[in-house]
Amino acid sequence: MGIERILAEMNIDETKTLPVPFTNRYYSKRAKSIMHFNLNQEHLQKVIATSSIKQLIAKNLITTTSISTLLKNAIFNGLDYIEFIESLNISNEEVLNELMNTENEQSIELQRSYFIPRSQEDTAKAIYRLVSIGIIDSYTIDYQNKLYTIELTKKVDSDYFDSLQEMISRYTSKNAAKKTIESLRNNSIIDINAGNATVISKCLEFLTDFIYSKIKEKRLIAIDDMIRLCQTAISEKNPMRQNQIIKDEIYYYFNAKYSRPGFLEIAIGENASMIDDDSEEMDVKSFITKYIRLVEDSRTGQLLTNIKHLRGSAMRMLRSKPDKPEFRILKSFSLFILGDTVRDLVKEAKLELVKGLIDWKRNEDENLNVPAFIIHFKNTVSSHILNYNVDEAFNDIENHYYALYYANWTANFNRKFLTQ
Repeated sequence: MGIERILAEMNIDETKTLPVPFTNRYYSKRAKSIMHFNLNQEHLQKVIATSSIKQLIAKNLITTTSISTLLKNAIFNGLDYIEFIESLNISNEEVLNELMNTENEQSIELQRSYFIPRSQEDTAKAIYRLVSIGIIDSYTIDYQNKLYTIELTKKVDSDYFDSLQEMISRYTSKNAAKKTIESLRNNSIIDINAGNATVISKCLEFLTDFIYSKIKEKRLIAIDDMIRLCQTAISEKNPMRQNQIIKDEIYYYFNAKYSRPGFLEIAIGENASMIDDDSEEMDVKSFITKYIRLVEDSRTGQLLTNIKHLRGSAMRMLRSKPDKPEFRILKSFSLFILGDTVRDLVKEAKLELVKGLIDWKRNEDENLNVPAFIIHFKNTVSSHILNYNVDEAFNDIENHYYALYYANWTANFNRKFLTQ
């Protein structure tokens, strides 16, 4: 990375200002059709100059003209590296396998040349990530000259880990972020000491994986919510009741009162905003206790209406912070209560409770007395249920919790030690 070379020549706390064009000299401007698309010739020459392409040309496995056409098609259609290699139609299987092996030296050289163009979108993403780990302090955008001006200060290595930890804590809890970064520090030592990586490269690698995993996680949650709504509605045979279930869920998701910033339960004069309480880092148990107390308080509204607000609020909060156990457990509570009329919700309630307990134990409180909490939680749920056996519903929850908890622990152990 060019910025790493610049930082290497700077002293600690020294600041520099650098101009960064929106795109680099290898970028090919977009076009509506391939007929009007012009491949950047510097990019083409960069690819042709790689040892692997030189060998292909020398062995008459490809021509300069064909590589130009195939590279143009690949860049226009946004092909990844493997798709680009496949498009070359290399008849020599040995050469093909070498280039398909992304760890091979010649393959790595070709990958770097293939991916060297930098678009404005790429530049913006890179700047965001460098800001996130504290490399870039600030930046300005000059749209007229298509230029970013960045200001960076060289810091000690621990500062980059600290900035990354602060950024991650926005999406999880501070405890979870701290444990994650401690693990990253420990796992990075061997590669950094061997000269195979730097603190900055390790932080950026982790940040990239984290961002895409969170995007994936949020999309999966959204898809699961839609599937579950459809399944719940289908299980109800009465068309009028089915219509009401769908309308209620949509309404209480978008109008969930507890997920509004600054929301106040006027009848009792108490702040009831999950967003506010989360930002103040209320502990998990107090958070859960508070919102169960609020929904049970008849002065704040009918129980069933409050429960629907609680469910919608928990679902909304989970979209932005899927690892926070309090939101998952409160969602579970609401589902257990709603399961009194829509029985299919009890199964989801049990799963959400188990997931919430695992996150609570692993990320927030390793001394959590899980069996005691389950008993207390069951008794609270039981006081509102008339139409199903609560003891039977909770009968296997503790076993399910331990099975998943230790299965996840084993998977993490294997990933950490058996792959080294």
